[in-house]
Amino acid sequence: MSPDQQPEQTRDLRGYLAVVRLRKWTILVILALTIGLALIFSFLQTPIYESTARILVKPNNQSVQQSTPIEDLVDMDTEKELVQTTAVARLAAEQIGDETSLKDLLEHLRVEVPTDTQLLDIAFVAQDPRRAQAGAQAFAQAYITFKTRQALVDIENARAAIQERIDELETQVENAQRDLAGADPSSLEEQQAQSLMDQLTSAIVSARLALPSLEVNPSQIVEAAILPVVPASPKHILNGALALFVGLALGIGLAFLQERIDDRLRGRGDLEVTAGVPVLAVIPKVTTWKKREDSRLVILDEPKSAPSEAYRTLRTGVLFETRLAGVRTLMVSGAVSGEGKSTITANLAVAVAQADKRVILVSADLRSPRVHRFFGVSNRVGLVNVLAGEVRAS
Repeated sequence: MSPDQQPEQTRDLRGYLAVVRLRKWTILVILALTIGLALIFSFLQTPIYESTARILVKPNNQSVQQSTPIEDLVDMDTEKELVQTTAVARLAAEQIGDETSLKDLLEHLRVEVPTDTQLLDIAFVAQDPRRAQAGAQAFAQAYITFKTRQALVDIENARAAIQERIDELETQVENAQRDLAGADPSSLEEQQAQSLMDQLTSAIVSARLALPSLEVNPSQIVEAAILPVVPASPKHILNGALALFVGLALGIGLAFLQERIDDRLRGRGDLEVTAGVPVLAVIPKVTTWKKREDSRLVILDEPKSAPSEAYRTLRTGVLFETRLAGVRTLMVSGAVSGEGKSTITANLAVAVAQADKRVILVSADLRSPRVHRFFGVSNRVGLVNVLAGEVRAS
């Protein structure tokens, strides 16, 4: 960052902070409204409770599990989807014991798989904490029941297929024994038949050993659903924090929008930027001047006051600028009436005179002249009479 860019960024930051300070009440009102509405909405919501049961998923057959890595046997995405099927929901509804539709039950169910685990987190939400607990526990138990039944059916089917094969082999053995009954023991045919029967007997033994047992290794609940005591939603603190950020964003955005469309001048800096000329002095309000209709020369009445010091500062700036430009005549004017043109002109004239300068003060306000009141003189003869040639300026 170059040295020239750093001061410019500093000025921009100060400008942003100035806008925030100037529009602080807008920001605070928007912030208060946003937080208030968010909290009202949050507290008006019906509390929702959530309970979670955790299941350790295992392969159904213990013997298979011992020979094969568990991660190769269990597809957790499939198990997750299985919990959310109508078949499991039907079993869960039987345990809960109400007439809630399966679709409604599944809408209140949430199933997650923690990363790199064989765990299922089965969560159930409800307005009643006891129902949330019962729902989570029912779905966990329903999943285990469904998996157990499915495993038993698979084992029975496998046993039936193997038993059918055993029956076929035993029939072949019986046929072979009948053929051997009338054969010569030393003949080649008898030896071949005996070898075939031995093979069939060995196949029968192997098939019987392959019969799966009816023992299954179902998944288990490692963390039962507990009764929730704190609602899962609404979360008032979180809603309030979000409303805080949103309110700040809206408030600051509105503040800068107002600043963008507001063309009023505020302070010395705005005036200098808009007019393109420097401000020589800022005259503060005279707090002791209660009646505006009174004409006072504060530089004489209160020479040590802040307004008097401001007039002397203005005098210094005017004398410096006029000397540089070679100017000997100065006109004081304003945009609207009541701005204090006469007051500033009179006090500035006195301040210049106090600096041992010769001053001629001419009042050119023909509609509502007032300068003469500051010096306690009559205005029966004035600028108009001089311009008309009725009198000579002396």
